[in-house]
Amino acid sequence: MRQTPKTAAKKLQKKPVPGFGTPDFKHFLFAAAVLCGLVVIAYGNSLGNGFVWDDHRQIVMNPEVQPGAQLAPLITTDARFANFDPANQTTVYRPIQMLTYRAVVAGFGANPAAFHVCSVVSAMAGALAAFWLFWLLTRSLPMAFAAAALFAVYPVHTEAVDWIAALPDLGCGLFFLLAFVLFLVQRRWLAVAAFAIALLWKETALVFPALLAAYVLLQPSASRVRDSMKASAPYWIVVAIYLGVRTAVLGAISHSPRSWSLTPLQFLLSVAQLMLSYWVKLAWPIGLNAYYVFRPIRSPGDARVLLVVVFLGCMGAVVYVLRRSLLAVFAIAWVMLTLLPALNLNALGRNAFAERYLYLPSVGFCLLLVLAGGWLLGRVPEKARTLAGSVALIGIVAAFSWETIARNPDWKDDATLFAATLPDAQDSPFVHVMVASLLPDDHSEGSFAEHNYLEAVDLAKRETPPDRLDAVAAYQGLASLYSDRDQFDQALAELAQAREMAPNNPDADGEEGIILAHAGRGKEAEPLLERALAQQPHNENILTALGMIARDDEHDLARAASLFAEVLAVHTEADDFSASAHNNLGVVLGDENNYAAAVEQFRQAATIDPGDAEFHINLASSLAATGRFTEARAEAEAALKLAPSDPAVRDLATRLESANP
Repeated sequence: MRQTPKTAAKKLQKKPVPGFGTPDFKHFLFAAAVLCGLVVIAYGNSLGNGFVWDDHRQIVMNPEVQPGAQLAPLITTDARFANFDPANQTTVYRPIQMLTYRAVVAGFGANPAAFHVCSVVSAMAGALAAFWLFWLLTRSLPMAFAAAALFAVYPVHTEAVDWIAALPDLGCGLFFLLAFVLFLVQRRWLAVAAFAIALLWKETALVFPALLAAYVLLQPSASRVRDSMKASAPYWIVVAIYLGVRTAVLGAISHSPRSWSLTPLQFLLSVAQLMLSYWVKLAWPIGLNAYYVFRPIRSPGDARVLLVVVFLGCMGAVVYVLRRSLLAVFAIAWVMLTLLPALNLNALGRNAFAERYLYLPSVGFCLLLVLAGGWLLGRVPEKARTLAGSVALIGIVAAFSWETIARNPDWKDDATLFAATLPDAQDSPFVHVMVASLLPDDHSEGSFAEHNYLEAVDLAKRETPPDRLDAVAAYQGLASLYSDRDQFDQALAELAQAREMAPNNPDADGEEGIILAHAGRGKEAEPLLERALAQQPHNENILTALGMIARDDEHDLARAASLFAEVLAVHTEADDFSASAHNNLGVVLGDENNYAAAVEQFRQAATIDPGDAEFHINLASSLAATGRFTEARAEAEAALKLAPSDPAVRDLATRLESANP
């Protein structure tokens, strides 16, 4: 007897999960516990990772997520890169992401471990929500568990889980799944609320009404078109409200961060090719990388056009063959529809293809895999089915877990991430820039950094259209590198190249001013730096350069101290830059004869970067000035171990040895 969607929905409402206290419920609970364990096993070694890539600006150095800051900007603006990069602001609206960051910082400080725990817990919740959804769709506990187990450890999720800045993919995915589950169990208003929360996590959730409509359309009913429109209507209303709020906040529904300069035909072919790439990665989730270079199809003669045609033909054939298996067709529709936001080239940045975009689509793919596996097991003798299915599932889950565990350490820190990324992204100017910028400043590594910057310039210029953003970043990196080598004329020449590529680049004045200040040309540098500071009032590099000019050229110690203190207020991450800022402030305080305060600044610098002899020797001098000779000698000995041939270090150590205790 055929059931209408309404009848089927009532059945779901009657028994959304196995009854409490029944054997089925115990099995359901045990399966859920196993899924949680799988997530912990797969991602346990990610908890020791640090902040990487956008994490630094979105969390550590973002004043909007620090305790005491007003909450309103997190809701009324795009606060991801507050005060750092105006070009990257007002591009997306994800208030729950920023509110979550604020809550974690308030509870645990800017501790990366706390954020990674948050991501792993979110992944665990997502696996449980997927399990519930699979059970509602299949009404088979073994099939639901198998699909959820694959989803829990799927290697393509590593970017979403390991990268803290990708938390919106997990949050949106969780509430997207909950909204669908709540719809199926007839908790419609709760489903609408969950959908609204998913939207506030990430705009990817916009496809939910279309997916829900597709589900209802696939149900056997004489009035399924009307039922589909009726079921999805409340969610389209939420979409309209969301788009209105988003437009009010951002000034537009969306912004285009990069122009691909494609004709309509090229755009469609490129989108189809991108869709194919995502299906391939779902089917073969190895060789994972943080950055994929996307090359649009610009000619009908491109060999990839044939692959696209074959792919589309095969998808059509598969859907036709499976037309009687409505759940399999729905699984394909899930993948296709949830991939749509990742196919909008005009709304995507430099890396159009990213693994984190596969978090939601993989739900449909895992279901499809299990349905295919069930079909294959149907061809196995009945007595051997359970064993064969169990062995296959354990083998695949073990392989996926191994790949995931092996991938997690790549996200340990920036240097590790981009060193692992470069081998498979040799034609990416952005990755070359990142690798070069993360290399040490000593001359032994300078040539390799220079090579990567030059490679980035060449690659960026050869892009169609030229990638001005990465070219300018590479030129600025070269300028900084040459400035560190005291090759100031060459550094200024590289900046001139950057200005030619991007005449309206807001960073140009600041970069030139920093180099001139480093060259000792403070009077020329100051007006450029002041002009740059007016546009970027919280740029720590500009503030540092102005502080150096105030201290060394103008001998205005009060202003220098104020500028260096502002640098530390902006750059809150404990790294070599903040260590240098503490040292700069300590020098100014020492010049003001405020040695007690100088001691604290030098001590913080030496604590952050204990391998820098300068910090220890400055601390030793300030301690001696306050009469703390025992501590001063210890610091001088530490400096002497680090720089035994430095005359200044040896001289101070000798003087302290003969000083009165």
